[in-house]
Amino acid sequence: MGFALLAVGFFLSNCSDRVAGGGTEETNGSLAGLVSKSSGAPAIGAYVYIHPSGYLMDTSAAGIEGRAPDAITDHAGGYHKDSLPPGNYLVEIQDHDSLEALTVGKVSAGSVTQCPKSTLVAGGFVEGKLKLIPGAGPSFIQVYGLNRVARTDFTGHFLLRNLPPGRLQLHFTAPAPGFIYPDPPSMLVSSADTFSVGETSFKDTAVEDYSLWPHSRKINLNTARAGITDTVSGFALLVRLDSSAFDFTASDGGDLRFSGTGGRHLPFEVEGWDPARRKAEIWVKLDTLWGSSSNHFITMYWGKTGVPNLSSGISVFTEYGGVWHMQSGDYRSGPAPDSGWSFTDASAAQSHGKGSLAPVRDSGGIGVAGLFSGNSIKVPGSPILKPTNQVTVSCWFKADTSSTDGELATMGDVYGLRLLNSGNLWFFMFTDTAWSDTGQPAPDKWTPFATEKLNLRDNIWHLAATVWDGSMVHVYVDGDEKYAAAYTGKLPYLLGKDFWIGQHSDRITGFDFSGLLDEVRMSPNATSAARLHADYLSQRPDASLLEFK
Repeated sequence: MGFALLAVGFFLSNCSDRVAGGGTEETNGSLAGLVSKSSGAPAIGAYVYIHPSGYLMDTSAAGIEGRAPDAITDHAGGYHKDSLPPGNYLVEIQDHDSLEALTVGKVSAGSVTQCPKSTLVAGGFVEGKLKLIPGAGPSFIQVYGLNRVARTDFTGHFLLRNLPPGRLQLHFTAPAPGFIYPDPPSMLVSSADTFSVGETSFKDTAVEDYSLWPHSRKINLNTARAGITDTVSGFALLVRLDSSAFDFTASDGGDLRFSGTGGRHLPFEVEGWDPARRKAEIWVKLDTLWGSSSNHFITMYWGKTGVPNLSSGISVFTEYGGVWHMQSGDYRSGPAPDSGWSFTDASAAQSHGKGSLAPVRDSGGIGVAGLFSGNSIKVPGSPILKPTNQVTVSCWFKADTSSTDGELATMGDVYGLRLLNSGNLWFFMFTDTAWSDTGQPAPDKWTPFATEKLNLRDNIWHLAATVWDGSMVHVYVDGDEKYAAAYTGKLPYLLGKDFWIGQHSDRITGFDFSGLLDEVRMSPNATSAARLHADYLSQRPDASLLEFK
């Protein structure tokens, strides 16, 4: 379905505030407005999407397919949305006749913002060409504040359709680590006209001159002291910062850089940046984590103005089907909307989920953890979450003393990791490839793999991981193998279609996890024992790997 747009105006003064207790929460506000057709008649039944001004559309398959509207216009062409945090918003109205309007609003606490009347008209187009990065995939081109995304074809060409007349800002997502688009273009788009960006290219950040950064600090990786004996390639290193290691008044986190041997740029992702608490959590992709070493180091740089923010989980977690830090970009205190809060997948797969749980800080996890008690995160079951002959599932968890079994993570009841009421871990796979949907499968259609004599319901953070490499199943707790058994076969995806965190995939009662979950990961490959061991020793709350010089 195509859409056209009208930019009514990009001036917040066009909307007026009426302070009349319109917000449904004390610190929130509301937006309201009217939209008409070009004839002047009300636009009835149009979809209304309300985005923060810095919003970028989700580029995962689920995001591109679209999302539910925030409101639908009534018989008078009116719309209204409550419970919006204070800030600047773009209101995008999509009509069923391939027409659209766009207006703006500034939400204030406890007020209703009345936006000017919008009119549905035809929009413009933007096309261009990006030079391809050898060996990399396509790039996504998005528009700030709009539900618009394009993908480059095999020649690098892209086309954004039906854009609002007015000045728009583009965003380019690099398809490979270490590359950025230094100056995302803005352009003045006219109705029913095409604007050409021209051929352009990404910049290799490996050529940045880090001597221009005013502040730097070496971070020594003392694997000998931490107990990491094996060498691991392509390792995602957790860097925790606090006031003893970093001056939070000297950076907002957007100017950070990390380099390895010879000053080469290292991809990184800022998971959390909390200057009020003077804490930050950052993941840095190492070429190699050397085992039994005391003199390997990386360098952190900060304090340079006017440089692009290179934080990107996509460039760090390239080999995963999902990495959920339990961060929710749209979480606000109070009840979740019907569709749930969004929980971002940091990996290159971009398998984002929805859930109604509350992120919790200062729990002893990695930045923010997810508090589960009868709630869950649902992730659309994309193909990368459905491997047939290898899989790895891992997570940090802190379980209470509840006596019920609790699902940590499961893909459609085909494979999953569960914490039993006994305090043991239970990994299961649906292994009957000949089963047909004739009702609920018998228990013997699943093959279970369980640890023994563990008590993991102790209110202590543990790292659980299970690995199936096609011939053996391994279960690890805190980096050590606790169970192994042979299994050869294929996973048939004949049951539920989605990936669930914290709850049974069929929503069967009695399998709700109760406690905290963090850093839930899924890989379509078999993760090595050495990597899982290093994950635990470098991520545990009392990790001793890093030495700030």
